[in-house]
Amino acid sequence: MFTDIQTSNGDIKAEVLLQPFLKKTDAVVEITPDVCFSVLKNTNAPSHIKSMLQCVARLAPAKTKDFKEVILATFTNREQPNDILLFGKKLAVAGKFERAFNQALKPCDGDYLLSAEEKIKKTALTLPQFIGVSLPDGEDLLFLAKNVHLREVPHLKGQLDFSKCRYVSLQRCDLKAVKKIVLPKNAAVNLTECRNLPNDLDISSCCDLVMEGCNLAELKKLVFADGAAVDLLMAQNLPHDLDVSRCAKIDLSYCDLTNLSQLKFRSNALVYMQYVKQLPRKLDLTNAKMADMTGCDFKNVEMVTWADNMVLFLDEAKNLPRRLDFSKCDSVSLHNTDLSAVHEVVFKNKEQMRKSHWKPGRNWNGVVRFEFDDVAEKNSFLRKMKNLLVR
Repeated sequence: MFTDIQTSNGDIKAEVLLQPFLKKTDAVVEITPDVCFSVLKNTNAPSHIKSMLQCVARLAPAKTKDFKEVILATFTNREQPNDILLFGKKLAVAGKFERAFNQALKPCDGDYLLSAEEKIKKTALTLPQFIGVSLPDGEDLLFLAKNVHLREVPHLKGQLDFSKCRYVSLQRCDLKAVKKIVLPKNAAVNLTECRNLPNDLDISSCCDLVMEGCNLAELKKLVFADGAAVDLLMAQNLPHDLDVSRCAKIDLSYCDLTNLSQLKFRSNALVYMQYVKQLPRKLDLTNAKMADMTGCDFKNVEMVTWADNMVLFLDEAKNLPRRLDFSKCDSVSLHNTDLSAVHEVVFKNKEQMRKSHWKPGRNWNGVVRFEFDDVAEKNSFLRKMKNLLVR
């Protein structure tokens, strides 16, 4: 049974109600279920809830069962801290209604009280999926399912609180009337093609973030979590000072990157920049573990540097620099890559070139060099000569 707060200034009233039962005298006045329900109708503040349960715990164990409804109401659609949850569990075991207590901990749709010093009530929603349906209009909504999916939901308003979730997917939703979105910490969040994002949206604690097709000009600041996997595929209006240096994985495919003043990557980052037609003039990939630049146009690039031992994909790329040196890369893929304007290509060895799937065309007038093959062949020749002389 849900017991709502029915008064204002309830914390003061709850303190007055509990005071007689908190006095540590020989003639302790015993608390009653009626008094407890009066407290619940005034507050959900942890300090008062804990004091109320302490008064119940002082009673003889046989009387605990008389407070079954009180204890269940304390946890029915009411958020409580862990220490109070443990307290309630002990009382339920003593009163032999543990099964009912466990059931009361399961949230239900409807009013839900947060654990705070003042009255904070939200409309709880326990369903995991809302597709193309209107949610309660103009109310602050608290989503309690672990995984929540909202797709093309119209008329979203008020505050959307996903702090209790592990995964949140908001796809193709118009958030124009949403005043605030509270995202969970260290969780996965998908905001694909959402319109009118709140400008104070805090994404700094998302471990896995998807903002495909979003307009990033709507956000005041864009801060990513350390080690996050971030997908900005087809995102618009990237800030010129975009900082992806904390991202373990970053996807900037199909984005316009010309206005980025600097683009620094985290050590061992996985970088996806497929089919980017507007790359920055200076492209530094010396920290990347892998870079997939399939289909990119390098016409604006003045300088590009690869990382040692990185895996590089340049399939279908065009307008590459006049000199390409892949000798320090672990591997490079050149399927259907246009190297017609390239004058010199340096590979680590013939094996790296073979695995790149690139072969110079008949009309290609450039030069192919191998950084280590000449040395290897020379050493092999010297060994053979030494063996002959020894004989």
